Amino acid sequence: MHYGYKDHIKADTDSKLITDYAVTTAPTHDSQPMPDMIDSSDNVVSADSAYWGKVVSEKLPENVINMIHERGTKAKPLTEEQRNMLPGIFKKSATSTYSGD
Repeated sequence: MHYGYKDHIKADTDSKLITDYAVTTAPTHDSQPMPDMIDSSDNVVSADSAYWGKVVSEKLPENVINMIHERGTKAKPLTEEQRNMLPGIFKKSATSTYSGD
């Protein structure tokens, strides 16, 4: 059983100010509050792989570029293109984690 809360925030990339937030219980999947925080005035959505999911991808407005990091597994490793989209700190771990080492 999980106890506690999670804080999900939306921040403006230019001003770095928080523009929206949601607080959920610990067992709530990270992707659940995200669709309600995204609107057509957003240009790009970037988040770690915990926010990736069918719920989020289906509800993104057409004009919003999806830059949510995808997660690889041993059965379905990340492609070279997916690894190249990760920011620098994640590239090394994604490459070493999913390269069969």
